[in-house]
Amino acid sequence: MEHFSESLLRQSLTARSADPYSVAHALLHWAARFGRVIERENRLLTTGPRTSATVKFYIERNLDKFTHLHAAFDMAGDMATATLSVTFEATLECSLPTAHGIATSAFRDVYLARIWPAHLRLARDTAKNLLESMRQQLATTPGARSTIS
Repeated sequence: MEHFSESLLRQSLTARSADPYSVAHALLHWAARFGRVIERENRLLTTGPRTSATVKFYIERNLDKFTHLHAAFDMAGDMATATLSVTFEATLECSLPTAHGIATSAFRDVYLARIWPAHLRLARDTAKNLLESMRQQLATTPGARSTIS
């Protein structure tokens, strides 16, 4: 398989909330509307003088058998400062067969010339829409005020 990826969008947001962990969980549940959610880390640390939270997950949306949109969310909350930092990054990943033969070679050429550019446009639009929807979700989550940084 030949693997390649394209970085589509990267944005950082900061939200103010008395309970950033709850806001992070609200975003986690909100994300399930857009594709399959894979949770990588969900941690609430209450030891020591500071309480902090880390929630990391990504959304995977299959565009076809070979191409997948990944939208990663990395959230770090600090209860002492009442902030939640959210880093959003979208990438488009593709894995094409590399078997030697005229049919596979022709398929690869057509896929890269016709299908990949269409998927790239769709993925960029989807990533922008997802980012805007996340901003709206942060703005409407009770107790959260967001600012773009």
